[in-house]
Amino acid sequence: KSLMPEVTQGYEAGFDLNLFNDRFTSNLTWFHTNTTNQTVNTGISSTTGFNGLRTNTGETMSEGLEVTAHVTPIRNKDWNVTVGGIYTMLNNDVLSISADLPRLALATYGNGSGSYAMAGYAFPVIMGYDYKRDAEKRVIVDATTGLPTKSDTISILGNAVAKHKLSFDGTIKYKNFNLSFLFEYRGGYQILNNIGSEMDWSGTGWRTAVYDRQRFVFPNSVIADPANPGKYIPNTNITVQNGNGNGGFWSDGINRDVTSNYVTSADFWKLRELSLSYNVPASFLAKSKFIKGC
Repeated sequence: KSLMPEVTQGYEAGFDLNLFNDRFTSNLTWFHTNTTNQTVNTGISSTTGFNGLRTNTGETMSEGLEVTAHVTPIRNKDWNVTVGGIYTMLNNDVLSISADLPRLALATYGNGSGSYAMAGYAFPVIMGYDYKRDAEKRVIVDATTGLPTKSDTISILGNAVAKHKLSFDGTIKYKNFNLSFLFEYRGGYQILNNIGSEMDWSGTGWRTAVYDRQRFVFPNSVIADPANPGKYIPNTNITVQNGNGNGGFWSDGINRDVTSNYVTSADFWKLRELSLSYNVPASFLAKSKFIKGC
C-alpha cells in the first residue's frame, strides 16, 4: 500500500509589546495544529519476514503557548544589564489511530515496554509492566512472602515529552567585558531508565541500598483482608524475606522485570551556557602590524 501525503493544518496568533524605549520587550504566541495521515514507523511480527512497517495512521494535535519577556533595568555609558526568559507550554496529543489498532508501538524493548502512541493520550507515552494494585493504587503483596506480583499486561506509565519549558537568560556588559548566562528548565514528563535493571542486578543501583539490603516491608503495599474477600488492608509487618542481591529481591525478576521501577521524573534545571568575553579595543589592534583596517 502506498503512503499518502501527511497533511497539517495550523493556526497561530500572537503579539509583541515593547515599552520604555525598548527597556521592556515581550512576545506572546499561541499555536494549534492538527496532522492527519501521520507517517510513522511501527514494529510488526517477525513472522512476516520484516521487523518494521512505515504507514499512515491516525490524527495528532499540538497546541501550545510561548511567552517571552526581557527587561533592561540598567543602560548607560559603562553598563548594560538585560535579563529575561521564555516560557513554553505544549500539549501534544493523539486524537485517533485506527479502528483496528488501539495503540501503536514506536520504539520498544524485547519485553514490550517502550514508547507508544495511544488515542486520547499525550504523544508519545511510556508503556510497560507495573505491579498489580488495588483500587487505591496500592501494591498488592503476598500475605506470606511479602512479595508483589507483576501485572499481566503493559499499561501507561508516563508522558515522554516535556509539557513545560522555561529558560532564564541574561547579559551583563561593563565597558568591554560581557558576561552572559542561560538556565533551562523542563518539566511535566517522565523518562524510562532502562539501564536500571542491569544496575540492580549488579548491585550498583541506588535502589538496592535503600533498605541496607535487609528484609523490608514493600512500600505502599496491602494484603488481602481475610475477613473481607476482595478487600485489602495496609501491610505493616510482612517483609520481603531476602532484601539482598545474588538471588534476592533486587536481582530477581519480580523487581527487574517491572518497568515502573525504572520510570522516574525527567524534570530538570540545567545551566546550559555561561560565557565571559572581552572586546579588544580597535585602537589597540590598530597598533599591530598584521591587522589592517581597524
